[in-house]
Amino acid sequence: MKLFIGTLYSGENEYADCLYSIKNQTYQNFEHFVFKNLPNKEAHATLFKTFLEKANKFEILIKVDADMVLCSENLFSNIVKKMHKF
Repeated sequence: MKLFIGTLYSGENEYADCLYSIKNQTYQNFEHFVFKNLPNKEAHATLFKTFLEKANKFEILIKVDADMVLCSENLFSNIVKKMHKF
């Protein structure tokens, strides 16, 4: 399964840790794009428009805000395993 990860960034302090937690996932079949420095409403509209445009190329679409640090290096792998059950 191919994942698309969209991150909204507007100066969050956790950004470097967020990127590290994404880049160091054990499951690497994903594309990551960062939407930078957009006003809140525009950032979300742009992200969701991109999700709609990419929906036919990716099986899973995930929003990760720049102040989020993924809790496990196996998070994407675990998500894919769960989705394979459906």
